[in-house]
Amino acid sequence: MNEEQKYRAAPGLNYSNFKHIGKSPLHYQYQLTAPKKDMPAWVMGRLIHLLTFEPFEFEASYMVWEGRKDKRTKAFQAAIEEADGREVVTPAEHERALAVAKRITAHPTMSALLARPDVQCEQPLYWDEDPVGPCKGKPDLYVVEGSHHLMLDLKTFNTTDSHQVQMSAFKYGWHLQMAHYLSGLSHIHGTPAKVEAYLFVAEQDEPFDVRCFKWSNDSLELAFNERERLLAILADCTKHNIWPGRGVFGELSPPRWLTTNNQDVI
Repeated sequence: MNEEQKYRAAPGLNYSNFKHIGKSPLHYQYQLTAPKKDMPAWVMGRLIHLLTFEPFEFEASYMVWEGRKDKRTKAFQAAIEEADGREVVTPAEHERALAVAKRITAHPTMSALLARPDVQCEQPLYWDEDPVGPCKGKPDLYVVEGSHHLMLDLKTFNTTDSHQVQMSAFKYGWHLQMAHYLSGLSHIHGTPAKVEAYLFVAEQDEPFDVRCFKWSNDSLELAFNERERLLAILADCTKHNIWPGRGVFGELSPPRWLTTNNQDVI
């Protein structure tokens, strides 16, 4: 069992599961046993992460195969068997991921952090937290320097546009993920006097733009408050073994953009 398999097998609430409470307790309970989906963008994202933070693990985790990835073909099935648990990628996928990783590691913020002797990359965190008990997380990069905690999370995305990143960050719960990781650091290393939290965004398609965003104090406060609220919901549902959906009834009102007096002339 490799380190990733050990982490996945270890007990504890991780963000990948926890985020579904934001939909409803029913969604959270369902995804615990639901078949795991995989998308090409996620495959590429994992490869870029590994080449950025753990390039020495490439040979043990991936096999480059010159063929068409079609599970219906005998050739690809043979490649999967040859890979023996490793993920199969094509030369084109490998080259594209290398190009993105090269752009990421050349960024001055990332370059400086990766050069630090005290940097921790892809290292799992395990802690106990009220009211849910065991928790775990695997941040991309963090540094603990006395009472100074620094955390960075890398997202591969389709744009580095500030507005689009901001919308997606809160829509997909990236702020909650950061709060989860920072909470882990605090429980393990003590309450920090200073916190720095960064969201690093890299485009998966050319020209492979990369950009580093710093989470504001207001964003982190909102994230911690929302995470605390969701943890309380999870604890209550677990205690009573009741997992409701979003509600029996709802009301639909006109969206704000529809009711706004729009005087655009065509």
